[in-house]
Amino acid sequence: MGFAVVNPLHDDAAEDLERAAELPGIRALKMVPTGWYPYDDCAHRVYEVAARLDLPILFHSGIFIDGRSGRF
Repeated sequence: MGFAVVNPLHDDAAEDLERAAELPGIRALKMVPTGWYPYDDCAHRVYEVAARLDLPILFHSGIFIDGRSGRF
């Protein structure tokens, strides 16, 4: 299963998700909360698109590739 990954801090994140969802094999969304929190308004714009497109959301949590830990 393919996952789209978008950064909700980018102004075009919701539109990027819509375009990514059209690609073959994309069936879900992965969110990596670094520099933003899942309750931030910017993330809700992306959630609305994911809900409309019926895409499940996976949140990356724990230690990131750069060794930093996320709050969630």
